[in-house]
Amino acid sequence: MNDRPPPFPIGHTTITAAAAKRLNATDVFSALQWHARTDWGDCTPSEYAGYNRALLPGCRLLSLFQDRTGTRYWIMSEPDLSITTVFL
Repeated sequence: MNDRPPPFPIGHTTITAAAAKRLNATDVFSALQWHARTDWGDCTPSEYAGYNRALLPGCRLLSLFQDRTGTRYWIMSEPDLSITTVFL
């Protein structure tokens, strides 16, 4: 994770029931910080470039992470940045 300030606010944060039950909370908290700093997580270079293009106004921001047990999960911020959701 880098130390620059977040380039966007993540708004109200929600997590689906399945994700809350299955994921490590510390890992999710860290991933939310990375997401807010435009670190899109465990994606390919072409996906990473696409996620960076989503920084344009009106686009959803998506990132992909794994917690310490290897469970993959996504973080998505809505286009208006009012809500960010963690889901499996």
